[in-house]
Amino acid sequence: MGDKRPAVQDDPPERLKKLSVPPAYDSAKGWQHTFKSLPENPSSIPVTVGVKSKSLAYLLTGPTGHVIQSRALGSGRLRWSSRAWNPPVPVEEAAEEDSDSGQNTPHLVVAAQGGREYVVAWGHGMEGKDELHNGREIVKLSIFRSDASGYGVTPERTVNVPFEVGRAEKLRVHGEGRGILVTAGSHAASVNVRSGKVKQYEDANELLKQCADSACSESEIPILTSLGPVVSTSGVEGFGIPGHWFSEEHAPKGRTNGKLLAATEESLFASWEAKGLGDSSKSVFAVHDPETGAIEARVTCSEEAYSGGKDMWGESKSRTPPASFSPNGRYLVAGSVAFDLKEKRGLCLMGDGDRKRIILFSVGDSGTAYGGTAPEDADGEQSTPVAVSLASGSPKALPQGTQIPYVMGPGVGGFITNENEQLSLAIVRER
Repeated sequence: MGDKRPAVQDDPPERLKKLSVPPAYDSAKGWQHTFKSLPENPSSIPVTVGVKSKSLAYLLTGPTGHVIQSRALGSGRLRWSSRAWNPPVPVEEAAEEDSDSGQNTPHLVVAAQGGREYVVAWGHGMEGKDELHNGREIVKLSIFRSDASGYGVTPERTVNVPFEVGRAEKLRVHGEGRGILVTAGSHAASVNVRSGKVKQYEDANELLKQCADSACSESEIPILTSLGPVVSTSGVEGFGIPGHWFSEEHAPKGRTNGKLLAATEESLFASWEAKGLGDSSKSVFAVHDPETGAIEARVTCSEEAYSGGKDMWGESKSRTPPASFSPNGRYLVAGSVAFDLKEKRGLCLMGDGDRKRIILFSVGDSGTAYGGTAPEDADGEQSTPVAVSLASGSPKALPQGTQIPYVMGPGVGGFITNENEQLSLAIVRER
Protein backbone atom coordinates (compact mmCIF):
# COMPACT_ATOMS: atom_id res chain seq x y z
CA MET A 1 0.00 0.00 0.00
CA GLY A 2 1.85 3.04 -1.25
CA ASP A 3 5.61 3.25 -1.37
CA LYS A 4 8.09 2.23 1.32
CA ARG A 5 9.13 5.69 2.46
CA PRO A 6 9.07 6.41 6.20
CA ALA A 7 5.92 7.66 7.84
CA VAL A 8 5.06 11.27 7.03
CA GLN A 9 6.69 13.67 9.46
CA ASP A 10 7.89 16.74 7.55
CA ASP A 11 4.55 18.41 6.82
CA PRO A 12 3.39 20.09 10.05
CA PRO A 13 -0.19 21.40 10.33
CA GLU A 14 -1.02 25.09 10.18
CA ARG A 15 -1.00 26.93 13.45
CA LEU A 16 -4.40 27.61 14.94
CA LYS A 17 -5.55 31.19 14.42
CA LYS A 18 -7.30 33.13 17.15
CA LEU A 19 -10.90 31.93 17.35
CA SER A 20 -13.89 32.76 19.50
CA VAL A 21 -15.12 29.29 20.52
CA PRO A 22 -17.55 27.98 23.18
CA PRO A 23 -16.15 27.53 26.74
CA ALA A 24 -15.95 23.73 26.32
CA TYR A 25 -13.08 24.24 23.84
CA ASP A 26 -9.53 25.48 24.42
CA SER A 27 -8.82 28.12 21.77
CA ALA A 28 -5.07 27.72 22.36
CA LYS A 29 -5.00 24.01 21.57
CA GLY A 30 -5.58 22.82 18.05
CA TRP A 31 -4.58 23.17 14.41
CA GLN A 32 -6.15 24.06 11.11
CA HIS A 33 -6.13 23.34 7.41
CA THR A 34 -6.78 25.94 4.71
CA PHE A 35 -8.36 24.76 1.46
CA LYS A 36 -6.21 26.43 -1.17
CA SER A 37 -8.47 25.31 -4.00
CA LEU A 38 -12.16 24.45 -3.90
CA PRO A 39 -15.07 24.12 -6.34
CA GLU A 40 -16.74 27.41 -7.25
CA ASN A 41 -19.64 26.48 -5.01
CA PRO A 42 -18.37 24.05 -2.32
CA SER A 43 -21.82 22.78 -1.32
CA SER A 44 -20.05 19.88 0.33
CA ILE A 45 -16.62 20.61 1.76
CA PRO A 46 -14.33 17.69 0.81
CA VAL A 47 -13.50 16.58 4.33
CA THR A 48 -14.52 13.64 6.53
CA VAL A 49 -13.82 12.47 10.09
CA GLY A 50 -12.82 8.92 10.96
CA VAL A 51 -14.20 8.31 14.46
CA LYS A 52 -12.47 4.97 14.98
CA SER A 53 -9.09 6.11 13.66
CA LYS A 54 -9.46 9.62 15.19
CA SER A 55 -8.40 11.15 11.91
CA LEU A 56 -9.43 13.88 9.49
CA ALA A 57 -9.18 13.26 5.74
CA TYR A 58 -9.48 15.97 3.08
CA LEU A 59 -8.85 16.60 -0.62
CA LEU A 60 -6.13 18.82 -2.06
CA THR A 61 -6.57 19.94 -5.67
CA GLY A 62 -3.50 20.33 -7.86
CA PRO A 63 -2.55 20.59 -11.53
CA THR A 64 -2.40 16.81 -12.04
CA GLY A 65 -5.39 15.82 -9.93
CA HIS A 66 -6.57 15.49 -6.36
CA VAL A 67 -4.56 14.22 -3.40
CA ILE A 68 -6.20 12.72 -0.32
CA GLN A 69 -4.44 13.46 2.96
CA SER A 70 -5.20 12.19 6.45
CA ARG A 71 -4.15 13.85 9.71
CA ALA A 72 -4.44 12.88 13.36
CA LEU A 73 -7.43 14.70 14.87
CA GLY A 74 -5.71 15.68 18.08
CA SER A 75 -2.31 16.83 16.85
CA GLY A 76 -2.78 17.52 13.16
CA ARG A 77 0.19 15.30 12.33
CA LEU A 78 0.05 14.10 8.72
CA ARG A 79 -0.42 10.33 8.68
CA TRP A 80 -0.62 9.66 4.96
CA SER A 81 -0.89 11.30 1.57
CA SER A 82 -2.17 9.58 -1.58
CA ARG A 83 -0.97 9.57 -5.14
CA ALA A 84 -2.86 11.83 -7.55
CA TRP A 85 -6.50 10.78 -7.89
CA ASN A 86 -9.08 11.89 -10.43
CA PRO A 87 -12.85 11.40 -10.67
CA PRO A 88 -14.39 10.28 -13.98
CA VAL A 89 -15.07 12.73 -16.81
CA PRO A 90 -18.32 14.62 -16.03
CA VAL A 91 -21.50 13.68 -17.89
CA GLU A 92 -21.65 16.29 -20.64
CA GLU A 93 -25.41 16.80 -20.61
CA ALA A 94 -25.47 17.52 -16.88
CA ALA A 95 -22.06 19.17 -16.35
CA GLU A 96 -23.19 22.73 -17.00
CA GLU A 97 -26.57 22.31 -15.31
CA ASP A 98 -25.03 20.85 -12.14
CA SER A 99 -21.99 23.12 -11.94
CA ASP A 100 -23.46 25.05 -9.02
CA SER A 101 -24.73 22.02 -7.09
CA GLY A 102 -21.45 20.26 -6.40
CA GLN A 103 -22.80 17.15 -8.16
CA ASN A 104 -19.71 16.80 -10.35
CA THR A 105 -17.11 17.69 -7.73
CA PRO A 106 -15.19 14.92 -5.92
CA HIS A 107 -16.14 14.01 -2.37
CA LEU A 108 -14.89 11.98 0.58
CA VAL A 109 -16.74 9.66 2.95
CA VAL A 110 -15.68 7.27 5.71
CA ALA A 111 -16.91 3.68 5.43
CA ALA A 112 -16.58 0.78 7.86
CA GLN A 113 -16.87 -2.94 7.33
CA GLY A 114 -15.58 -6.01 9.14
CA GLY A 115 -14.22 -3.91 12.01
CA ARG A 116 -12.04 -1.81 9.71
CA GLU A 117 -12.37 1.82 8.68
CA TYR A 118 -11.78 3.18 5.20
CA VAL A 119 -11.59 6.58 3.51
CA VAL A 120 -13.48 6.57 0.20
CA ALA A 121 -12.93 9.16 -2.53
CA TRP A 122 -15.81 9.22 -4.98
CA GLY A 123 -16.91 11.01 -8.12
CA HIS A 124 -19.58 10.67 -10.80
CA GLY A 125 -19.11 10.75 -14.57
CA MET A 126 -18.48 8.77 -17.76
CA GLU A 127 -16.21 5.79 -18.39
CA GLY A 128 -14.97 4.59 -21.80
CA LYS A 129 -16.57 7.30 -23.93
CA ASP A 130 -14.73 8.16 -27.15
CA GLU A 131 -15.30 8.65 -30.89
CA LEU A 132 -16.38 5.02 -31.30
CA HIS A 133 -18.05 4.29 -27.96
CA ASN A 134 -20.93 5.82 -26.03
CA GLY A 135 -19.36 4.84 -22.74
CA ARG A 136 -21.27 4.30 -19.52
CA GLU A 137 -22.24 6.45 -16.56
CA ILE A 138 -20.51 5.42 -13.32
CA VAL A 139 -19.75 6.37 -9.76
CA LYS A 140 -16.04 5.81 -9.16
CA LEU A 141 -15.11 4.71 -5.62
CA SER A 142 -11.45 4.63 -4.57
CA ILE A 143 -11.10 2.93 -1.18
CA PHE A 144 -8.14 3.70 1.11
CA ARG A 145 -7.31 2.14 4.50
CA SER A 146 -7.74 4.82 7.16
CA ASP A 147 -4.72 3.41 9.04
CA ALA A 148 -2.38 3.79 6.05
CA SER A 149 0.92 5.65 6.42
CA GLY A 150 3.50 7.38 4.25
CA TYR A 151 3.47 9.16 0.91
CA GLY A 152 2.10 7.99 -2.42
CA VAL A 153 -0.58 5.79 -0.86
CA THR A 154 -2.71 3.98 -3.42
CA PRO A 155 -6.30 2.71 -2.98
CA GLU A 156 -6.78 -0.78 -1.61
CA ARG A 157 -9.25 -1.12 -4.46
CA THR A 158 -11.20 1.02 -6.92
CA VAL A 159 -14.78 0.12 -7.83
CA ASN A 160 -16.62 1.62 -10.81
CA VAL A 161 -20.34 1.29 -10.11
CA PRO A 162 -22.62 1.50 -13.20
CA PHE A 163 -25.05 4.19 -12.12
CA GLU A 164 -27.27 6.62 -14.04
CA VAL A 165 -28.36 9.83 -12.35
CA GLY A 166 -31.40 11.78 -13.60
CA ARG A 167 -31.17 15.52 -13.98
CA ALA A 168 -33.61 16.15 -11.14
CA GLU A 169 -31.99 13.58 -8.83
CA LYS A 170 -29.49 14.20 -6.04
CA LEU A 171 -26.59 11.75 -5.97
CA ARG A 172 -25.49 10.65 -2.50
CA VAL A 173 -22.85 8.23 -1.26
CA HIS A 174 -23.03 6.94 2.33
CA GLY A 175 -20.48 4.96 4.29
CA GLU A 176 -21.85 2.87 7.13
CA GLY A 177 -21.14 -0.41 8.90
CA ARG A 178 -22.58 -2.37 5.95
CA GLY A 179 -20.23 -0.90 3.38
CA ILE A 180 -21.00 1.86 0.86
CA LEU A 181 -24.44 2.87 -0.40
CA VAL A 182 -24.88 4.90 -3.62
CA THR A 183 -28.32 6.46 -4.12
CA ALA A 184 -30.12 8.76 -6.57
CA GLY A 185 -33.91 8.87 -6.58
CA SER A 186 -35.34 5.35 -6.46
CA HIS A 187 -32.11 3.75 -7.71
CA ALA A 188 -29.47 2.49 -5.27
CA ALA A 189 -26.40 0.28 -5.26
CA SER A 190 -24.51 -1.25 -2.34
CA VAL A 191 -20.77 -1.94 -2.44
CA ASN A 192 -18.89 -4.36 -0.21
CA VAL A 193 -15.78 -2.40 0.83
CA ARG A 194 -13.57 -5.44 1.30
CA SER A 195 -14.55 -7.46 -1.80
CA GLY A 196 -15.74 -4.72 -4.15
CA LYS A 197 -18.94 -6.67 -4.89
CA VAL A 198 -21.81 -4.50 -6.14
CA LYS A 199 -25.53 -5.14 -5.68
CA GLN A 200 -28.00 -3.00 -7.64
CA TYR A 201 -31.49 -1.96 -6.47
CA GLU A 202 -32.97 -0.64 -9.70
CA ASP A 203 -36.34 0.61 -8.42
CA ALA A 204 -37.10 1.07 -4.73
CA ASN A 205 -40.78 1.67 -5.61
CA GLU A 206 -41.18 -2.07 -6.21
CA LEU A 207 -39.59 -3.45 -3.03
CA LEU A 208 -42.27 -3.04 -0.32
CA LYS A 209 -45.29 -5.37 -0.39
CA GLN A 210 -47.40 -2.42 0.78
CA CYS A 211 -46.83 -0.92 -2.68
CA ALA A 212 -48.41 -3.88 -4.51
CA ASP A 213 -51.97 -2.54 -4.16
CA SER A 214 -51.15 1.15 -3.92
CA ALA A 215 -48.68 2.70 -6.33
CA CYS A 216 -45.64 4.04 -4.50
CA SER A 217 -43.63 7.02 -5.64
CA GLU A 218 -40.44 8.82 -4.65
CA SER A 219 -39.20 5.70 -2.88
CA GLU A 220 -35.61 5.79 -1.67
CA ILE A 221 -33.11 3.51 0.07
CA PRO A 222 -31.33 5.65 2.68
CA ILE A 223 -29.49 2.91 4.58
CA LEU A 224 -28.64 -0.79 4.61
CA THR A 225 -29.07 -3.18 7.54
CA SER A 226 -28.15 -6.81 8.18
CA LEU A 227 -31.75 -7.66 7.17
CA GLY A 228 -31.64 -5.72 3.91
CA PRO A 229 -32.32 -2.16 2.72
CA VAL A 230 -34.56 0.29 4.52
CA VAL A 231 -37.05 1.71 2.01
CA SER A 232 -38.80 5.06 2.47
CA THR A 233 -41.79 5.74 0.24
CA SER A 234 -44.71 8.01 -0.63
CA GLY A 235 -48.07 6.70 -1.75
CA VAL A 236 -48.52 4.45 1.27
CA GLU A 237 -46.53 6.97 3.38
CA GLY A 238 -44.04 5.04 5.41
CA PHE A 239 -40.77 3.16 5.62
CA GLY A 240 -39.48 -0.27 6.53
CA ILE A 241 -37.42 -3.30 5.53
CA PRO A 242 -39.13 -5.41 2.84
CA GLY A 243 -40.24 -8.76 4.24
CA HIS A 244 -39.57 -7.78 7.86
CA TRP A 245 -41.44 -4.71 9.14
CA PHE A 246 -43.28 -1.57 8.05
CA SER A 247 -43.50 1.69 9.96
CA GLU A 248 -47.29 1.71 10.51
CA GLU A 249 -46.84 -1.38 12.69
CA HIS A 250 -44.83 0.80 15.10
CA ALA A 251 -46.75 4.08 14.81
CA PRO A 252 -47.12 6.10 18.05
CA LYS A 253 -50.68 6.06 19.39
CA GLY A 254 -52.93 8.37 17.40
CA ARG A 255 -50.31 8.90 14.71
CA THR A 256 -49.97 7.93 11.07
CA ASN A 257 -47.98 8.61 7.89
CA GLY A 258 -44.47 8.13 9.19
CA LYS A 259 -41.93 10.14 7.21
CA LEU A 260 -38.30 9.11 7.35
CA LEU A 261 -36.11 12.20 7.70
CA ALA A 262 -32.62 10.79 8.29
CA ALA A 263 -30.97 7.41 8.73
CA THR A 264 -27.81 5.75 9.98
CA GLU A 265 -27.03 2.09 10.56
CA GLU A 266 -27.92 2.56 14.24
CA SER A 267 -30.95 4.88 14.10
CA LEU A 268 -33.84 6.01 11.91
CA PHE A 269 -35.22 9.51 12.54
CA ALA A 270 -38.85 10.07 11.51
CA SER A 271 -41.85 12.35 11.99
CA TRP A 272 -45.45 11.24 12.53
CA GLU A 273 -48.66 13.15 11.76
CA ALA A 274 -51.74 13.29 13.98
CA LYS A 275 -54.67 11.17 12.71
CA GLY A 276 -57.24 13.82 13.54
CA LEU A 277 -57.40 17.58 13.14
CA GLY A 278 -57.34 18.44 16.84
CA ASP A 279 -53.57 18.29 17.16
CA SER A 280 -52.58 18.96 13.56
CA SER A 281 -49.95 21.57 14.48
CA LYS A 282 -47.94 19.02 16.46
CA SER A 283 -45.88 16.12 15.18
CA VAL A 284 -44.26 13.24 17.01
CA PHE A 285 -40.58 12.97 16.17
CA ALA A 286 -39.21 9.52 16.89
CA VAL A 287 -36.01 7.53 16.67
CA HIS A 288 -36.54 3.94 15.47
CA ASP A 289 -34.34 0.85 15.65
CA PRO A 290 -33.48 0.02 12.01
CA GLU A 291 -33.50 -3.75 12.58
CA THR A 292 -36.93 -3.95 14.24
CA GLY A 293 -38.67 -0.63 13.59
CA ALA A 294 -39.34 -0.22 17.34
CA ILE A 295 -39.33 3.33 18.73
CA GLU A 296 -36.34 4.07 20.96
CA ALA A 297 -37.15 7.68 21.87
CA ARG A 298 -39.79 10.25 20.95
CA VAL A 299 -40.82 13.86 21.50
CA THR A 300 -43.89 15.91 20.53
CA CYS A 301 -43.01 19.19 18.83
CA SER A 302 -44.29 21.60 16.20
CA GLU A 303 -44.37 20.17 12.70
CA GLU A 304 -42.04 23.07 11.79
CA ALA A 305 -39.34 21.75 14.13
CA TYR A 306 -37.41 20.03 11.37
CA SER A 307 -39.04 20.65 8.02
CA GLY A 308 -40.24 24.23 8.02
CA GLY A 309 -39.72 27.86 8.90
CA LYS A 310 -36.53 29.86 8.62
CA ASP A 311 -33.13 28.79 9.82
CA MET A 312 -30.68 30.58 12.10
CA TRP A 313 -29.66 32.86 9.20
CA GLY A 314 -33.25 33.92 8.59
CA GLU A 315 -33.35 32.06 5.27
CA SER A 316 -35.71 29.45 3.88
CA LYS A 317 -36.17 25.96 5.29
CA SER A 318 -34.03 24.55 2.46
CA ARG A 319 -31.02 25.36 4.64
CA THR A 320 -32.36 23.54 7.67
CA PRO A 321 -29.43 21.40 8.82
CA PRO A 322 -29.48 17.63 8.43
CA ALA A 323 -29.72 15.32 11.39
CA SER A 324 -26.38 15.05 13.16
CA PHE A 325 -25.13 12.41 15.60
CA SER A 326 -22.47 12.70 18.28
CA PRO A 327 -19.30 10.72 17.48
CA ASN A 328 -20.26 8.00 19.98
CA GLY A 329 -23.78 7.75 18.51
CA ARG A 330 -25.56 8.50 21.79
CA TYR A 331 -27.00 11.91 20.90
CA LEU A 332 -28.96 13.13 17.89
CA VAL A 333 -29.83 16.71 16.95
CA ALA A 334 -32.09 17.62 14.05
CA GLY A 335 -33.36 21.15 13.60
CA SER A 336 -35.25 22.02 16.79
CA VAL A 337 -35.40 18.53 18.30
CA ALA A 338 -32.74 16.50 20.08
CA PHE A 339 -32.48 13.03 21.61
CA ASP A 340 -30.47 11.20 24.24
CA LEU A 341 -30.72 7.65 22.92
CA LYS A 342 -29.21 6.06 26.03
CA GLU A 343 -31.77 7.68 28.32
CA LYS A 344 -34.47 7.38 25.62
CA ARG A 345 -35.46 11.05 25.99
CA GLY A 346 -36.39 13.70 23.45
CA LEU A 347 -36.21 17.50 23.68
CA CYS A 348 -38.21 20.14 21.76
CA LEU A 349 -36.64 23.58 21.32
CA MET A 350 -39.30 25.37 19.28
CA GLY A 351 -39.76 28.00 22.00
CA ASP A 352 -42.61 28.67 24.40
CA GLY A 353 -44.13 31.84 22.95
CA ASP A 354 -41.50 34.09 24.51
CA ARG A 355 -38.27 32.18 23.95
CA LYS A 356 -37.14 32.01 20.32
CA ARG A 357 -36.85 28.84 18.34
CA ILE A 358 -33.42 27.20 18.53
CA ILE A 359 -31.89 25.26 15.65
CA LEU A 360 -29.14 22.77 16.49
CA PHE A 361 -26.31 21.84 14.14
CA SER A 362 -23.94 19.56 16.04
CA VAL A 363 -23.55 17.64 19.29
CA GLY A 364 -20.54 16.21 21.12
CA ASP A 365 -20.02 13.08 23.17
CA SER A 366 -20.56 15.12 26.37
CA GLY A 367 -24.16 15.83 25.36
CA THR A 368 -23.64 19.54 24.69
CA ALA A 369 -25.28 20.61 21.43
CA TYR A 370 -24.61 23.77 19.44
CA GLY A 371 -26.68 25.95 17.17
CA GLY A 372 -28.39 29.31 17.20
CA THR A 373 -31.67 31.17 17.46
CA ALA A 374 -33.84 31.31 14.35
CA PRO A 375 -35.07 34.81 13.46
CA GLU A 376 -38.38 33.63 12.03
CA ASP A 377 -40.27 36.90 12.15
CA ALA A 378 -37.62 39.56 11.57
CA ASP A 379 -35.62 39.49 8.36
CA GLY A 380 -32.03 40.48 8.95
CA GLU A 381 -32.15 39.89 12.68
CA GLN A 382 -28.84 38.49 13.88
CA SER A 383 -28.86 34.95 15.22
CA THR A 384 -27.51 34.33 18.71
CA PRO A 385 -25.15 31.34 19.04
CA VAL A 386 -26.41 28.84 21.61
CA ALA A 387 -25.15 25.85 23.60
CA VAL A 388 -27.66 23.35 24.99
CA SER A 389 -27.03 20.70 27.61
CA LEU A 390 -29.18 17.75 26.53
CA ALA A 391 -29.05 16.43 30.11
CA SER A 392 -30.84 19.48 31.53
CA GLY A 393 -32.48 20.73 28.35
CA SER A 394 -31.43 24.27 29.22
CA PRO A 395 -30.12 26.49 26.40
CA LYS A 396 -27.43 29.07 27.13
CA ALA A 397 -26.73 32.08 24.94
CA LEU A 398 -23.10 32.45 23.89
CA PRO A 399 -21.42 35.80 23.22
CA GLN A 400 -22.20 37.25 19.82
CA GLY A 401 -19.51 36.22 17.38
CA THR A 402 -18.86 32.86 19.03
CA GLN A 403 -18.33 30.20 16.40
CA ILE A 404 -20.14 26.89 16.72
CA PRO A 405 -18.58 23.57 15.70
CA TYR A 406 -19.34 22.47 12.16
CA VAL A 407 -18.16 18.88 12.62
CA MET A 408 -17.50 16.75 15.69
CA GLY A 409 -14.82 14.19 16.44
CA PRO A 410 -13.74 12.38 19.60
CA GLY A 411 -12.41 15.09 21.92
CA VAL A 412 -12.44 17.86 19.29
CA GLY A 413 -14.70 20.23 17.39
CA GLY A 414 -14.26 21.46 13.83
CA PHE A 415 -14.91 25.14 13.08
CA ILE A 416 -15.22 26.68 9.61
CA THR A 417 -13.54 30.06 9.10
CA ASN A 418 -13.60 32.21 5.97
CA GLU A 419 -11.17 35.13 5.88
CA ASN A 420 -10.03 36.97 2.76
CA GLU A 421 -11.85 34.38 0.62
CA GLN A 422 -9.79 31.60 2.20
CA LEU A 423 -11.83 28.75 3.68
CA SER A 424 -10.25 26.94 6.63
CA LEU A 425 -11.27 24.13 8.95
CA ALA A 426 -9.96 24.64 12.48
CA ILE A 427 -9.77 21.60 14.75
CA VAL A 428 -9.96 22.67 18.42
CA ARG A 429 -9.56 20.34 21.37
CA GLU A 430 -12.04 20.10 24.20
CA ARG A 431 -10.90 21.28 27.62
